[in-house]
Amino acid sequence: MQGSEKSWPFSIFALTHLMHWSKKTFKETQDLPKKPQSWKDADQKALKNGFRATIFSLSGDSYRGDWKDHKKDGKGLYTWKDGSTYQGAWVQDLREGTGAYSEAVDGRLTLVYNGEWKEDMMHGNGAYHYHNGDTYEGEWHQGKRQGEGKITYANGDVYEGEMLGDQRSGRGYLLLANRDRYEGMWRNDQKHGPGVFYYHSKKQKYEGEWEEGTACRGSLSGIDESDQTLPVLELLHPDKVLNSERR
Repeated sequence: MQGSEKSWPFSIFALTHLMHWSKKTFKETQDLPKKPQSWKDADQKALKNGFRATIFSLSGDSYRGDWKDHKKDGKGLYTWKDGSTYQGAWVQDLREGTGAYSEAVDGRLTLVYNGEWKEDMMHGNGAYHYHNGDTYEGEWHQGKRQGEGKITYANGDVYEGEMLGDQRSGRGYLLLANRDRYEGMWRNDQKHGPGVFYYHSKKQKYEGEWEEGTACRGSLSGIDESDQTLPVLELLHPDKVLNSERR
């Protein structure tokens, strides 16, 4: 007990000193300059939401339109450094919905694709204008022509039918500029399977099997009056295809 009584003054002194030191340290800590805001905190506060005027990137591209959580989302116009543009719908920084892509050629904008997009790829229905003058109107799947469509070639030929993996595959109809025509099956962009080829100038038709574009196992016969009547080419589902004028 005596030893404990002698230690009291020292314990009280130590406790008082400790409390004084803690208060001083706390005050000094409060007086220290605050740390600069981290880039993550600053970026979070600067998140782009809603409509923004033109914003330029380090690459030289620019975007003017709607944002959501710092990503292009809604309607907007994206312009690449070379002058090419995309105008239309965006979802989470990706082209998705309806939009038109145009390329800058010799200082002028040329419409390339007008239609539906999904996850930054042509997907759905749309019209594509090729630099060589060909045009495709129809269905797309993950950036490739797939489904029902119509190709109008620059030389006057027209194909209407099924597409698979960017090639004519399935049942299709080809009308050549010289009025010859083929009706039948296709595979890998070639006549393949049963089909009929009408030679307009010779007034003959070949009906039979085809293999990789070559006629085989068939017969050649004359064309009667009903065979010479050219059908009107129309898209199977024209209401699904977006014309280039509908921008």
